[in-house]
Amino acid sequence: RRREELEKVKKEKEEACSVGQNFMRLYEEEARRRKGTEEELNKVAAEKDAASSVCSEILLLLQSYTRRHGIPSGFSDEDSVTRQPPSYFICPISQEVMREPRVAADGFTYEAESLKEWLDNGHETSPMTNLRLAHNNLVPNHA
Repeated sequence: RRREELEKVKKEKEEACSVGQNFMRLYEEEARRRKGTEEELNKVAAEKDAASSVCSEILLLLQSYTRRHGIPSGFSDEDSVTRQPPSYFICPISQEVMREPRVAADGFTYEAESLKEWLDNGHETSPMTNLRLAHNNLVPNHA
């Protein structure tokens, strides 16, 4: 009987060790993943800082250049509140500044999502001219 108890305890000990080893393996994997994520975040933060530094240098150079050549400096804080974007930045459908401008078959530029919605709603005509569109292909407007 004592031998059976010893065997049972030995088996329980082995199972506990196995569970402990699995736990340690999982813990080490998680620690490696977290370390990798932390390194990636540090890398992105360093890149952001570098980009910010470059932007600051460019802004200083631009300000210096505009002062030296008598060019108006552009926007003041007040201008940024009251000044409107150029009309060609505004989508004729949504009346909002375009983020993904696309040229349609009619030659006009629209916000991609707005024109896709226009076409998905069964329209086959230009929102600007009301003439039938030759095709529904949209070309990015990088200009």
